[in-house]
Amino acid sequence: MQAAFAVIAMNLSAMRGRIVASAVVVVAILALAGITTSILSVAAGFMGSQAQMKSPDRAMVLSASAPNENQSSISRAAALKIGDLPGVKRGADGKPIMTTEIVGNIPVNIRETNRERGFAVRGVNVGVMDLRPAYKIVEGRMFQPGLRELIVGKGPHETLMNMNIGDKVRLPDGQWTVVGVFACGGRCEWRLYGDIDTLMTTFRKTSYNSVVVRLENADAFAAFKAALGADPTLQVTAEREPDYWERFEGPQYHFYQVIGFVVGGIIGLGVIFASANMMYAAVSRRVLEIATLRALGFGTGAVIASVIAEAVILAAIGAVGGIFIAWLACDNVWYMGGNFNLAVPAKLAAASLAATLGVGVLAALFPAIRAARLPVAAALQMR
Repeated sequence: MQAAFAVIAMNLSAMRGRIVASAVVVVAILALAGITTSILSVAAGFMGSQAQMKSPDRAMVLSASAPNENQSSISRAAALKIGDLPGVKRGADGKPIMTTEIVGNIPVNIRETNRERGFAVRGVNVGVMDLRPAYKIVEGRMFQPGLRELIVGKGPHETLMNMNIGDKVRLPDGQWTVVGVFACGGRCEWRLYGDIDTLMTTFRKTSYNSVVVRLENADAFAAFKAALGADPTLQVTAEREPDYWERFEGPQYHFYQVIGFVVGGIIGLGVIFASANMMYAAVSRRVLEIATLRALGFGTGAVIASVIAEAVILAAIGAVGGIFIAWLACDNVWYMGGNFNLAVPAKLAAASLAATLGVGVLAALFPAIRAARLPVAAALQMR
């Protein structure tokens, strides 16, 4: 062990003489860590942005066979029955904590580019804040039932045009006024909320798209779902809120992950070959030095450890630099294509660091073995 540390120390002290080759390895690893972390920040941001949209003590109710809210239709009479079922939590006033919802879409403009894009408008009951305790009004006030008033999430309030308190938003039946801003963190902010009965008239709908209920606890879902199934007049189905969003948006998250792994894998292979070539070149230039160490009694393990240690240190420098650049460039940056902020959490940074260190070890492995197997007598004759 002492011999290995001694050889590693000598090897590292000689790295200054290989500054160009070492810099090439560092830059290659930096590119690998930076690009891969940046791409995976999309998946990490998407997952983090869903946190407040998923709670095991809330259930989504859609019409039978409807794959999502947009294709679901629930009558007013059915919604009233759903609120009275076992397992639904009730507030201090004895009423069920729930909201009926409809989904609409309007064109809006991005503040920085003035580019037009679609934006979700949801009709909800005024008690939506009791259903979702994480939602807080941070500016202005809640909309009033029966009026053409909207509250907007903090994200679009800061990013889109005409989303300040007092601004007018054009809907199919005319102008609506923004009266409040709410915050919840993540993609749940990317909505306009308004009174459901008034918005149903605006979008010419006669039924709800979904009913969301707060359960007494997560374990109450089974009783709630059984009660739904026992009433043949309802013709609806229920899912836990996390299960619904995983089914509906899970493929998008996995797509982001696959893209990150594929791109990272391709770049990683290139880095392995490039780094291995540099390591081979470094070993070739140090043939006499390595042979001398072997002749002095240093074992093959010490030689292998010295080559791999050099690669790991270079990889660590590049990886930390790449991850830091990715964090500066991506963390908490809005991704317009998905309505969420990119994220470089500690878990992603640690995984990227481990992966790039692994690439460094792989790149050095075969050059290290070559150095260890080099015949001493033949090497001493080489210049």
